[in-house]
This record gives sequence, structure tokens and C-alpha cells, in this order.
Amino acid sequence: MVIQQDLEALDLSNIACKPSIVCYIFSVVPVLGWIVSNEIDRRRVAEGTQALCTQLLTRESDASQAWSESTVEPVARVVCKCIATVFGWPTSAFIPADPMEAVLFNSDCQLTDLLELLEETLKIEKWWLVDHYQDHLTDGTLLDFVSWVASCANCKRKDLAE
Repeated sequence: MVIQQDLEALDLSNIACKPSIVCYIFSVVPVLGWIVSNEIDRRRVAEGTQALCTQLLTRESDASQAWSESTVEPVARVVCKCIATVFGWPTSAFIPADPMEAVLFNSDCQLTDLLELLEETLKIEKWWLVDHYQDHLTDGTLLDFVSWVASCANCKRKDLAE
């Protein structure tokens, strides 16, 4: 399977993905330290989110050509739209090489919401994706995640079970 690579993957190199040591130090100081720590972390997340949004918006409004040679293209379109909806990204212009760490940046507990929406949209048995999600997928690329969802959609569809 050959995938078009004209677009560059989301770049996390200039984004602080984890709280700084200063944030940790303030977090152990009761009350005032907690407030300062939360504010530092809120700003870190806001700056990172803005940087990723800027990268996404520089892509064409629809990056579907990056998926055109992939066997999972139909599922990829659905997954990308669901990701943009659940995580509030300004566009669904994700490409196969995007790291999941960037796609899920500041997602908190919304991964479960994404998996539930995918189950509903792709007619996969309820809770199947949630129960069988493999943590290593978070460390891979969007292509890894989409391929996993596609394989689940092929074998765990509600309409096939009925």
C-alpha cells in the first residue's frame, strides 16, 4: 500500500507536550501554587493547540488525497471528521503520517467519546472499540489508528451480528 506523502505530518517538535518542571514545583504548594500551576499548564496547552491548529489550517481544506491510495480511505474520511468534531479541531485535514500524540493533543478523556462516536457512525458493536482499544495506538500514526478502526469495522459491525 503506497500513500501519497505531499503533506507534512503535524510537527510536535516546538510544542511542550508535558508540563514543565516549574509547573510541577508550583503544584506541590497548596492553594496559590495550585492556581499558578494550573495557569502555567493552561497556557502551555493553549499555545500547543494553537500551533497545531495553524499547521492544520495551512493544509488544503480536504487532505483526502493523502489517503487516496490507501485501502482504508472510506474509513479514514469518517475517522478524520469524527476526530475534528470530538476534539474541536478547525478542520478534518489529517493525513496518514500525523502522529496520534498530535491528533490527541489535550484530549483529556475525550478518546472514549471519539471511540463511541466511531462505533455509532460505523455501526460497530457498542463498547467494542472502547473495550479493545490498544494503548500502543496512541504512540503511532493516524494510519495505524485508522487501520485498526477499519479492521474492527469489518469484523464487528452491528448489522453483521444481527
